[in-house]
Amino acid sequence: MGTRIHLTLVGPDAGAAQNAIETTFDAMARLVDVFDHRQPASALAQLNRDGQLATAPAELLDVLQRALDYGALTNGAFDVTVKPLLDARRDGIPATPSLRARVDYRQIRIGGGGFGWASPGPR
Repeated sequence: MGTRIHLTLVGPDAGAAQNAIETTFDAMARLVDVFDHRQPASALAQLNRDGQLATAPAELLDVLQRALDYGALTNGAFDVTVKPLLDARRDGIPATPSLRARVDYRQIRIGGGGFGWASPGPR
C-alpha cells in the first residue's frame, strides 16, 4: 500500500523465525488485497468505484466501523469519506458544493456483511 517495512525477528529457532516472517508477509499481502485503493480488484477500490459492497472482508468492516465511530466521536473532524476532496485538491479542481456533498461519513450504511452509501453511486 505504498509503505516500506523492515521486519527483524530474533529467536533461538531460525526455522520458526523464518516461518513467522513468511506468515507475516502472507498476512500483509492479503490485507493489501483488501485495502489498497489503487488495485482495481481490492474491496476498498470496489467500494470507492461502485458506492457499495454486498460482501465485505471482516477486516474492512472492522476498519470502517471504527472510522465511523471516530467520525462520530470527533463530530466529523475525522471523516473517512474525504477522498473525493483530497483527489480534487491534488488535481487542482475546486471543492464545489456537489463535490463537498459526496463527503459525509454519516452516509455510510453497514449491514448484512456489506455496506454502502445512503445515496448509492461512486464516491
